[in-house]
Amino acid sequence: MPTTGTSKLKKMKQWTAASLIAALLTAWAVPTPAAEAAIGPLLLKSPQEIEFATYNGVTQMYIADTGNNRVLRADPDGLVNLIIDVNNPTAIDIDENGYIYVAESGSTAGLYAFDRNGEPLELWSYKNERVQYPINLMEAPIFRPVPGYPDNLNVRSLIVTRRYNNENKLFVTAHFHYESYAQTNFYPPITYGLVTFKGSQNLDLAGRGSGSSGQGEIGFTRHPDGKVWESGGYFVSLEDVFNMSPVDIMQTSYGEIAVDTVDKMFYVVVNKTRIERTSYNGASYYNRPTLQPWLNLTDKYAISEPHSIAVGPDRALYVTDAAKDRIIVIGLDADATFNRELSLTYEINEPPLAGSFVKRGKQNQDMTFVPNDFLTRYSDPEGHALQAIRVASLPPQGTLKHDGIPVTQGQVIPASSLGGLTYTPQAGWGGTTFFEWKAKDSGGYSQTAGKVEIVVRVMGDANGDGAVTPADALMITKHVKGTITLTADQLEMLDMNGDGVVDAADATVIMNIYSGKAV
Repeated sequence: MPTTGTSKLKKMKQWTAASLIAALLTAWAVPTPAAEAAIGPLLLKSPQEIEFATYNGVTQMYIADTGNNRVLRADPDGLVNLIIDVNNPTAIDIDENGYIYVAESGSTAGLYAFDRNGEPLELWSYKNERVQYPINLMEAPIFRPVPGYPDNLNVRSLIVTRRYNNENKLFVTAHFHYESYAQTNFYPPITYGLVTFKGSQNLDLAGRGSGSSGQGEIGFTRHPDGKVWESGGYFVSLEDVFNMSPVDIMQTSYGEIAVDTVDKMFYVVVNKTRIERTSYNGASYYNRPTLQPWLNLTDKYAISEPHSIAVGPDRALYVTDAAKDRIIVIGLDADATFNRELSLTYEINEPPLAGSFVKRGKQNQDMTFVPNDFLTRYSDPEGHALQAIRVASLPPQGTLKHDGIPVTQGQVIPASSLGGLTYTPQAGWGGTTFFEWKAKDSGGYSQTAGKVEIVVRVMGDANGDGAVTPADALMITKHVKGTITLTADQLEMLDMNGDGVVDAADATVIMNIYSGKAV
């Protein structure tokens, strides 16, 4: 599973005696060194998509930083406040709840869903099972392998819709354009090549579909009223309002689309090299707008193929240039005046540490964790509190549960609910197993995982060596003779027949187990 967060470093100030005296005399409120953070530049690598989304009145930008295998969220000033690690992300969408949806491309193409904090969004399938990420797209009807060609699927655009059916049941569905190898000529000689399709996947895994689509750098965007804009190669449409096609569909291909809701304009990439625009004010099915030339990207900014365009809150057009590891910002004036190359920064943070510990329990008994099990093994260079843990691996033996539900690998558990974490060993099993955890502070997760060793003691193993042996029977004999005093835990482990008394009968059971006469 994917990890999130950034890192902070302390920046210590050196004060002279004179400055301290001056501060005291003037009663200045000097911030403590721990309150200051180092800010560093963040460089993009092959960015495939940029989107802007508003939640609770705050607009932020989201970038698929494809070459760096991450998704970024930043404020309008370019300060990154969230990093989500995802392999080869190529398309993103943000819904009205601020949830982040990401498409991974390649031989393991799939879909992810994250909450506003960058944690995996808890989704449930139609079978009432927790959805595992990534949601696999490398299956029919979305993906169909072609012999002799790479199993590869490139998701080029993504939008997630929420629709109610006639029975008032909510369906959350991911719609996307994607590219994969397919047959391109059905008459001899048969040929194969990259073909663009349109697919859909219900996030409750109840259904999926695939169909033909156009060519070009096609995509989706949203109108503020919730309607979906789509550019499908040979058409542009605003859902339930209008659609339009180029005059010569054999020579013109519509690509990525962006909407300026202030001036009621929309922008479309044409033939991967230029951007055209027009007003949609008053447009309808019978009054369709006509795109007008605006900017030749190749001539003016040497962008050979923009993967995404978006209008930002600063009234400028953001254009991804993956080939040159940059995003160009262009004014919306008639001359498409260069504004700047997008510059990003982030707060450098020192990651927390997750320690290892041992938890002991008894055969056939649930083991309950308490928050202090993890809090006492957690540390942070800047003194930040533990926010959550991520279960990095599951125990090979037994079942780890949270609030009675089996935990999945990568699941995040808030620090406030760690008391709901339990371990159930397999019936009759005893021995040692383990799981791993990562700690999250206010910025991100620990780089290495702590190990929780779980020791399930077998009934009769009073000395804790992991086996039932004559040494355990000897402890009973010494106890009966009064030469040793057993702890309450040892007495419980040695009461083999469950009669509440540790005596020679229990020693006999232990010797039978050791000799193979009893189980």
